[in-house]
Amino acid sequence: MPVTKRRNIAEKEELLENGEPGAGKSDIRGDEVNIAVLLFLYTLQGIPLGLGGAVPMLLQNRGITYTQQAEFSFVNWPFSIKLLWAPIVDAIFCQKFGRRKTWLVPVQYLIGIVMIIMSNGVTDWLGPDGKAPSMPILTMSFMFLNFLAATQDIAVDGWALTMLKRCNVGHASTCNTVGQTAGFFLGYVLFLALESPYFCNKYLRFEPETTGMVTLSGFLMFWGWIFILTTTLIAFLKHEVDESANDKDSKARGMSDIVIAYKQLYTIIKLPAVRTLALVLFTAKIGFCASDAVSGLKLVEAGVPREDLALLAVPLVPIQIIMPVLLAKHTTGPEPLSLWLRAFPPRLLVGPAVAALAALTPALLGDSPPSYFYLLLLMSLYAFHQVLGSPYLGHLVSYIMSVGLSTLGPSPLSLWPRVPAAAAGGPAAAALAALTPALLGGASPSYFYLLLLMSLYAFHQTCLYCMFVAVLAFFAKVSDPAVGGTYMTLLNTVSNLGTNWPNTLALWAIDHLTYKKCTAPELTDNMCANPLETEVCTGAGGKCATTLDGFYTETAICLVVGFLWLQWGRPTIHRLQRLPASAWQIRSVLRR
Repeated sequence: MPVTKRRNIAEKEELLENGEPGAGKSDIRGDEVNIAVLLFLYTLQGIPLGLGGAVPMLLQNRGITYTQQAEFSFVNWPFSIKLLWAPIVDAIFCQKFGRRKTWLVPVQYLIGIVMIIMSNGVTDWLGPDGKAPSMPILTMSFMFLNFLAATQDIAVDGWALTMLKRCNVGHASTCNTVGQTAGFFLGYVLFLALESPYFCNKYLRFEPETTGMVTLSGFLMFWGWIFILTTTLIAFLKHEVDESANDKDSKARGMSDIVIAYKQLYTIIKLPAVRTLALVLFTAKIGFCASDAVSGLKLVEAGVPREDLALLAVPLVPIQIIMPVLLAKHTTGPEPLSLWLRAFPPRLLVGPAVAALAALTPALLGDSPPSYFYLLLLMSLYAFHQVLGSPYLGHLVSYIMSVGLSTLGPSPLSLWPRVPAAAAGGPAAAALAALTPALLGGASPSYFYLLLLMSLYAFHQTCLYCMFVAVLAFFAKVSDPAVGGTYMTLLNTVSNLGTNWPNTLALWAIDHLTYKKCTAPELTDNMCANPLETEVCTGAGGKCATTLDGFYTETAICLVVGFLWLQWGRPTIHRLQRLPASAWQIRSVLRR
């Protein structure tokens, strides 16, 4: 699951903890149906998110440019900016129908209708029979779908607080985690597997066929009707708790609630500490954008089956569940971002490692699918990256490594950026990408190649998880309890945007950093710099051969920028962690 989605889940956990003090011991008796409803609603929410991640994989081998991939990456932005309209969803409602159902029911109907409409045209939009995909309509359609899913998320989060008994409100975050993960799995991993002729012929069929068992059109049609049918059941059979007194008071305030919410956001933003933290969050992930946004597409381009890449995430699900339990105690100290800083260099080095693997993939795979060795290698690197990105597992890895380095001197962490083992992640990913062609060769991916891929993938994910958990722990530590929910939501929004804009920029820059040359003897000056030159080259019987792949240039740039950023970011983060609690409280602004 992408980091943005996990961050939303953690945000809700903080809201629940702050909002229900002394709720009592959990007792789910009588709440079994409510928990099942929440699980199902969050699962539905994950379907559009999973499809939004699957479509770039479908497009990668259809001749689109990375600039077009950057255009499509905007579909991930609605969940990052839902703070802009969340106060409206919370304050405007029909009391007779229900505060949350006022938004949930029509929004889910819209999701179902949009999916059904999209199912009738998505095959043509993807560009069948060698035609160019219709990127503008694909992007706008899936962006609108994710906008609706983000709005549904706001409504379900609010309903969870009243649907469950007070003693069980803490289970809402579990429902979100499990449900959204399951939905994303269905829309991404399961869809890519069943859509792939290679996967279906290898594992599910006795007689090979040229198509998969499902199509994007059929998948959208099926889930569109599921949304409509289940929403109808919820509209008529599931009732909200009667809070007429509170609803009447909230309705009377109406627009004033919205104004107050936006004023609170403005007040928080005026805090100097928050502004500095926002700058850190908004720029920290520039060094990771090449490996995070481009490496998977490059591996698919190099010959790794997209369904194999999707399936790499499955073995890491237990790790994602266990890590918070194992490492929570390491992020509750006075400086939780110290773990984040330790995980930063290793995750940064994942980029070069992936680039190397991508470069070698064609040679390693050849004309066959990836071997088990290659997939295992990719998985390992991915997991390592995710764990270091997560404050949980990252903290454990960082702790173990810091203990091992303790014999080097009194300040082992000051040597962290120079420790080869810790720094192997990014370059390792780049290296794996570079080696992928050689490792794959002309046959199915070997066990060696799969192992290499799995290792790199695991390494990447380890880094990512460590950083993720650490930053969430810091958010919880500094948020002003007086406006805890708004505070956490604002910080998460900035962090999410700090992930999205570098990824979009990284995809856009690939084409501009790539240099090609026409192989036709009479067109030696043709650099295939635009569609017209490319058409002229192919018309003359030549091909546009890549002389310098922008992915490798971008990986090197990100590595340098990342370590330069760390020279500013490390002291800045240490300074933020030493600030007193009063520096983060809005009272310090109101007193001025």
